[in-house]
Amino acid sequence: MLTEKATSSRSEYSAILSAFMECLQFTILQNLGEEEEAIKIQEMLINDQLIPLIDIVIKEPRLQSGPLFYEVADLLNSWETRIESLSCEETALTLQRMLLNFWDGLSKVCVVHVDIIDADEKALAAVSCLLQILQNSEDKMKPNKRKSVKIRFSEEAKAENNTENEKDVDVGSSNEPGMVFHARHLSPLRKEPLEDLVCTLAELSIVYTSDQKSEQHLKFLSGLLSNFASSRVFQVLLKSRSNIQETIKPHYENPSLEFLYENVIDWLKEDWRKETDFLVDILYSVLHCCSSSTERENILSDLTKMDLKWKILLQIIQKACSSLEKYSLVCSWLKGSILGEKLVSLADDLCNTSLKTTVASVESFHSEKWALLSLVLSQLMKNESLIGEVYVKRIIDKLQAALSKAKDLSEAGNTEPSVSFICDIASNFFSSVKRCLSMPSSEDLLFTIFQLCAKSQATTHLSDFLINKLKHTWMCGLTSLVHQLGGTYKESTFLQRSAFWVKNQLQSSVMDVESLQVLISAVSDLLTELLEADEVSAYILKDYIEWLTPSKYEWEKMRESLSTEWLKKPLLEGRLSMNCQISGTDLRLCVTDKLPSHLCTTALLSRVTMLLLGKEVLFENQDMERSKLESIVAEQLYALQWIEELANPPPLLLEFLHELQVMNISLEKLCALSNIPCLLQILFGRSKESGRLWALTLAKLINVKNISSSEIKAHFNTTER
Repeated sequence: MLTEKATSSRSEYSAILSAFMECLQFTILQNLGEEEEAIKIQEMLINDQLIPLIDIVIKEPRLQSGPLFYEVADLLNSWETRIESLSCEETALTLQRMLLNFWDGLSKVCVVHVDIIDADEKALAAVSCLLQILQNSEDKMKPNKRKSVKIRFSEEAKAENNTENEKDVDVGSSNEPGMVFHARHLSPLRKEPLEDLVCTLAELSIVYTSDQKSEQHLKFLSGLLSNFASSRVFQVLLKSRSNIQETIKPHYENPSLEFLYENVIDWLKEDWRKETDFLVDILYSVLHCCSSSTERENILSDLTKMDLKWKILLQIIQKACSSLEKYSLVCSWLKGSILGEKLVSLADDLCNTSLKTTVASVESFHSEKWALLSLVLSQLMKNESLIGEVYVKRIIDKLQAALSKAKDLSEAGNTEPSVSFICDIASNFFSSVKRCLSMPSSEDLLFTIFQLCAKSQATTHLSDFLINKLKHTWMCGLTSLVHQLGGTYKESTFLQRSAFWVKNQLQSSVMDVESLQVLISAVSDLLTELLEADEVSAYILKDYIEWLTPSKYEWEKMRESLSTEWLKKPLLEGRLSMNCQISGTDLRLCVTDKLPSHLCTTALLSRVTMLLLGKEVLFENQDMERSKLESIVAEQLYALQWIEELANPPPLLLEFLHELQVMNISLEKLCALSNIPCLLQILFGRSKESGRLWALTLAKLINVKNISSSEIKAHFNTTER
């Protein structure tokens, strides 16, 4: 079995073990009885064959993944079943004696591997795995099985209820601490000797842990407690203590609590300890032995108030998310105020204190702290947030406020870590929690992220790395928003707030081509998601466009703010005549350092209009909504005509024209998507009302589209009526 061929081939090794166990069982069945010769054979098979084989597998890591431990469990099952079902007293006595012989031999083997200062960690893991399998051999934790050929004996077939499959075990996964708290119902023939062995090994482990500071023994103890947590085991552990005087020991009715406060908490507080995961498993073993949820909550609240590493709190919550059984042990604490307030305080520290620090320390941005916030915000159990909703809202408020401050502090160059981690938390939150944006604080966070994504780097001073992270976070939040708009549109304020903010940026901010391009890109992403989502109806799109579009008065004010320098060229060329004299002071020159608000607004709305017309959105009142879109096209043609009439457009406007071409916004493209009769009607009306540049815009459209004189006359007649 220890040959290289056997150890390198799992199937061959499993076949050898299965054949051995089949032969062992057959020989035992053939030699049942209380005769001296039969007893010698029985003892030889157990003491000289089975127990040494178990010892070999415990020692040899290459053999630990085989099916032996399950085969042993099945063998014990068959003996126990026979004892409980057979009417033959002699056979029952024989099997009982064999069981006692087995447990005595197994105990000696296990003690040998545990009762040593430099115990091998892999051997300890194998012992823990064996005990766990003996406790839960019929449990669902049994690994997947593979079909295999087994040798069968008729006597065995009658006596044994074995499976027809080969059983393999992964010591690493099966021995994972805290996997099983409740064992299946065990026969008294199994329960008592198994508990005795566990108590013996636990006592040895705590002695080596306390006296020799043996880390491997403490890990082994953690595994034992995770699978055999009981008052009896904890009482055994308390008997071995020697460092606390009886007179000063506080009284605990629950021995597991006494062990926690006198041992486990001290271990958790040790600063030098890097690995604490297995200590958290011991904590869960203690919680399992508590009699009420109040008792468990008090324990966890005490730990929360202590100055423990954040990593420990993170591990407690991570394990709670790993199974409903563990979650049920801590759910009242998770929802409570002690943890909630501590997490809000953590968020405040990470989001605000770190922004004020000139050079952020490594500790202030320790990923475990941010991971803790991300976990409690993004993880759901039973379709509910891990922590109380009020604390979720307050933490998100902290994140949103920090991002808002980052807009002002980013030039100092110390916001990168905090903004990066906030993006990670927010993107996980938006992606993981359904209907997360039903909370106003979540919408506030998304709105702030949208604002950062809609501003140029020259304004935010954020790095390319952060810009990309913000965009990813923005798209995660946008996707979440779009999916829930169908049912909660009236409750959501994001679209309205974002539209009003965009309109205000266009009309009141100093914008260059880059900042305009970034703003248009953010709005395009938003509108594209809305257009592609099945959940979003046409009336949502209608409202959004209305919020973006300036009023009649706002359009007039923006047109009036345009430079009148354009008048020179058409007047000199005779294409425009005026009834009043224009003095030199009346001609306002173009401002060369910022784009006029009218140009910015028409460019963005033209992009929006092209997306809507290209998607052929069907509105409830199609004619009315189409007329509104044609009015936007008319304003864009007006803006293009204004630039064209300038004798010497400044470089900023030439750059603006180039950007329009990049976005495919041109007179030809707009006309191709427009309803020309409707557009002509709008331009004729405005030309008649205001003349000047509107008249030149109309003339340009007539010339480009080669509109016939009959169509023109029809519009003249229409406008006069």
